[in-house]
Amino acid sequence: MFGRRTRTRLPTPITLLSTPSARDAQGALTEAKQRQAAYFIRTAKERPALSVGQTVRVRYDNSDWRKAEVARMLPHRSYEVRFGDGTTRRRTSQHVRFSSEPPIVIRTGKGDDTAAAGPQTVAKDAAALADQQPRRRRVRQHGKQQATSSSATPVTIHVRSGRLVKALARYKD
Repeated sequence: MFGRRTRTRLPTPITLLSTPSARDAQGALTEAKQRQAAYFIRTAKERPALSVGQTVRVRYDNSDWRKAEVARMLPHRSYEVRFGDGTTRRRTSQHVRFSSEPPIVIRTGKGDDTAAAGPQTVAKDAAALADQQPRRRRVRQHGKQQATSSSATPVTIHVRSGRLVKALARYKD
């Protein structure tokens, strides 16, 4: 049917299953792959290898690149990286990039490692941690405005862009 053999459970010799058009298609596919490989190799270059202890930027989430250091080189162009909080993760070389920043301070929880790092590095690291902390939001509950912190009820609310949020008169009690 349509130039192909019908399916059967009976043993069929290989010579009957292979056709001249199948061999031509296989040859054309191999040739196309070789042609594409030649185009790729023209502009491809090796990524430089990173050494253990080197400061790098690592893709943490979809858009977040965090500073880390290379803890171990793994096979298949992968690295084990250690972040500032002491956690380690495995990343491929595609998600690890060289950084000329000062080395990171790894917090072990003992308290003595921050003094050895120097005041400037600790201050920068503390500022980075403060940026990662979630900002406090004002929450509206049961028609009343309340802050998540233990401060008094705010009179005005501003959104991040600075616009003033005005409560509608019908919601005021």
